Amino acid sequence: MSKEMVDKDTGLVKSPFTITKSTDGSTFLSADLADVSVFTDILVYAVPLGQAVRIEPFNYFYGFYYATDATTKITAGQTRILKANSNRTEQREVWLGVNSIFKDIGDKLQRPELRVPVTLNASQKLVVQVKSLGVSLDQGVSDFIIEATQFYEEI
Repeated sequence: MSKEMVDKDTGLVKSPFTITKSTDGSTFLSADLADVSVFTDILVYAVPLGQAVRIEPFNYFYGFYYATDATTKITAGQTRILKANSNRTEQREVWLGVNSIFKDIGDKLQRPELRVPVTLNASQKLVVQVKSLGVSLDQGVSDFIIEATQFYEEI
């Protein structure tokens, strides 16, 4: 049985969806990021036309941050997630936390979570930013993963 579900009232397909640096519509760092003292984009996901994405408080998100030696895990600094319009003139913070929260993904009580659901419509962007990592971030082995639900019209 397919994991996709069609809502009989709206005709929209609802399916599990994961946003990472390799997801279509995602832009990740193009080079290693030196330690910065201001929030800097590492992942930007632009929702394609005809789709919507919803992130619920129970959805999982996690930052895999590694130093340029590709083995040292970065737990210093902060990460924040923003919801922005297409040209980034308006944006709001939906989550902010310290990177040390990503150290133990097996403990559900320590996992980061949103306080309210976040819905992104076509052309809106989800932006992940970091600051004060203490070392350079290796863009080749680092990633940020966000579980979500994708909605689109059945064709």
